[in-house]
Amino acid sequence: MAWQPAPPARSAAIDVVRAVAIMLVVFGHVQRGLFQTGEASGIYWDAVYPALDYFIYVFHVPVFFATSGILLERHAEQTWKQFAARIGRLVLLYLIWNTINAIPAVFFSGYINRSFGRAGYLDAINPLHINGIMWFFLALVCAQTLHFLTGRQQWVRLIAMGLALVVLALDRDVHGAAYGSLWLLLGAEVARRKLLDDASGSAQQAGLSFLGYLTTGAACYVLGVPYTLAIPACAFALHALYCIGQSRADWPATLTSIGKATLSIYVMHVLVVAGLRIALLKGLQMPPSAMLVVVLTLAGIAVPIAALTLLRRLGVSKWLLLD
Repeated sequence: MAWQPAPPARSAAIDVVRAVAIMLVVFGHVQRGLFQTGEASGIYWDAVYPALDYFIYVFHVPVFFATSGILLERHAEQTWKQFAARIGRLVLLYLIWNTINAIPAVFFSGYINRSFGRAGYLDAINPLHINGIMWFFLALVCAQTLHFLTGRQQWVRLIAMGLALVVLALDRDVHGAAYGSLWLLLGAEVARRKLLDDASGSAQQAGLSFLGYLTTGAACYVLGVPYTLAIPACAFALHALYCIGQSRADWPATLTSIGKATLSIYVMHVLVVAGLRIALLKGLQMPPSAMLVVVLTLAGIAVPIAALTLLRRLGVSKWLLLD
C-alpha cells in the first residue's frame, strides 16, 4: 500500500489506481459492517449487495499487492539489509496498529458484533492473533519475502506463483499469504516483462478491459467461483484502472492525495467507521440505508486524512510509521 518506497518521480497512474481501490475498500467494509448488524433489509441488501460486494472484492485489495510488486520490481536490486529494514517496518506497523485497532474493539465488542473466542479479550491484542484488516500486513510480509528470495531465479518465482494458486484453489490460505503473494508476484512479473509499457491509457483500452471485467466477473459470480480465484476478472479490472490512471497527468489533487494516504486510511478507517456506525445506529437509531453507506464511507476516507494532517503537525506521524 502507501508505505512502499516511491520511485524518484511518483507515478500518478498508480496513485489514482490506489485512490480508487482504497475508496472501494472503505465502501466494502461499510457495507459489510451494516449488513452484519442483522438490521439491514430490503431489495438492495437482499439482491444488490451480494453481487456488488463480490465485484468489489474481486479486485480492490489485489490492487495494492500488484502495484507493490510493480514498484518493488522497478527497484529489484536491494540488499539483505534493505530487505530486512523493509520487513522490520511492516512488522512494526502491524504491532502498532493491531494494538490501536484492538483496544476499542474490546471495549465496544457488544456493539460491533465482535467475538474474540475462548481466549477472551486479551487475545485481541495478542500479536500472534491476526485481527480483522491486519491480515494484510502478514500477507505483505510473506509476499515481499518471496519476491526478494526469487528475484534472481525467475523459474522459482513461477513455481511460487503456481503453488499460491494451488493453495487458493484448495482453500488452504492462511491470513491471505498465498493471495497476497500471487498478486504481488504477478505485478512484479508484469513490470519485469514491461507489459505495461505500451499501455497508452486510451479510453478504448480502458473500456475494453472494463467490459472484460464485467463479463468474466459475472461468469465467476454465477458459477460460484470464490472472488479470490476470479483471476481473469481481477486482471481486467487492474488493467482498466491502470489505463484510466494513465489517461491524464493532471488528476485532481484530492484524488491523488487519497492515493498517497492509503496507509493512513487503511489502518484508521475501521476505527472511524465502526465508531460512527455505533453512534448513528445505536445512539440516533438510524436504519441501515444508502445515505448511511455514503456518510460512513466519506467519513472513513476524510477523517483518517484529517488525522494524518494533525499527527504530522504534532510531529507524531513518524512514530506511528505513517510517513
